[in-house]
Amino acid sequence: MANRLLGLLILLAGIIAACDGGNTAPPPPTEVVIVRPLATVGPTATLSDADRIATQQAVPPTQAAPQAGPSPTPTAYIGMFLGESPVDPLAPDINVQVVVPTRPVEQATPLVCTIAPAPQFGTVWSSQGNLQSEMGCPLQESFGFTGVVQVFEGGVMYHYVERDEVWAIAPGEFGDAGDYWFLSGVVPLTPSIIPPEGRRVPQNIFGGLWAGITEAREELGFALLPEQDIDVNIQRYEGGTLFLDVTLGQVFVLTVDGRAYGPF
Repeated sequence: MANRLLGLLILLAGIIAACDGGNTAPPPPTEVVIVRPLATVGPTATLSDADRIATQQAVPPTQAAPQAGPSPTPTAYIGMFLGESPVDPLAPDINVQVVVPTRPVEQATPLVCTIAPAPQFGTVWSSQGNLQSEMGCPLQESFGFTGVVQVFEGGVMYHYVERDEVWAIAPGEFGDAGDYWFLSGVVPLTPSIIPPEGRRVPQNIFGGLWAGITEAREELGFALLPEQDIDVNIQRYEGGTLFLDVTLGQVFVLTVDGRAYGPF
């Protein structure tokens, strides 16, 4: 019993001592420095392709009001049509480049003819423009005849008496094509027209063609010289006739569509 009482006294003394220690004055306060961290933006997470598709499907799309733009106007097309363009021509800020394919230069194919061109016509005419290709190959051997010729202000007339055929040729100027007329069975005529001084009105067969074809009369004009005998050579081609005035040494190329080239 005495021991229990002694223990209680010792415990009580410890409690009182502890309470006295709690009444001790606290130490003076010290300055506290507050360190504030800087606000930084952390790195954003990069979504994978699967997460991005899932996010887009989860968020319903919003319908934005369409922006009014300029009204389209029709544009005239100039050039070669190359097919549909793979790029929308109305899309903005698109630089479309069209590459036009180049074609190889076509080489002239040499003519292989059964009948050879007659050498007396020369080759000067064949180097003019596209005449050789237009004329093609000869249809027959060349032949000659003695006929009648008359020179005019703007050309010349030839008459093949035996076959009663007439050529009226009005050459072009500066290398351009002129015109010609070829008739057979012309009725002889002497027009009753008074020509200017130093000029002549054609007579007989030449007068009949001159009076009957207005275009020939306007292009040829009046005759300058009287009729004369002359030698002529002819070779007919697929595209026309080579006409050689042997006396004057000049060649005309007369195409089937009425054009006259020369004299060469």
